Amino acid sequence: MRLFKRLVVAALGLVVLAVTGAAFWFWITPVGVNNYVNKVSLQLATDSPELLTRLGMIDNTVLDFHSGKLGDYTKAGEEESLEKLRKARAGLDDYGPEGLEGQELLTWKIAAWFFDDILRQSEREYSGYRITQLGGVTVNMPEFLTPP
Repeated sequence: MRLFKRLVVAALGLVVLAVTGAAFWFWITPVGVNNYVNKVSLQLATDSPELLTRLGMIDNTVLDFHSGKLGDYTKAGEEESLEKLRKARAGLDDYGPEGLEGQELLTWKIAAWFFDDILRQSEREYSGYRITQLGGVTVNMPEFLTPP
């Protein structure tokens, strides 16, 4: 019986160690630019309940925290999202481009361009229309709420 308890404790300790290592490797301090981009993409995706619903991967599971909610389309919500994006872009600079090569350099360049493009567009507050006949919350929300 003592041997069984020791094995259970050792297995539990090994699982805790593996989960802690994986959390640091992928989430807390991502190792490599690819893990960082994955982390930031997941953080930005979880800001939109509509996106999570359209993906449908975690609907009706324990992880389903977004059902019954809609995104924040206010000016304050937009500023909050842009601030997260600014922090993500600043964090991307910690990973490169110096010292990167091949696929990692390409990942860094694409992510940097994507983040910079969104931030450049946001600098001109009234240059783009938030609501048009083809897009915006007045079109996207009814489209989202209409069953396929």
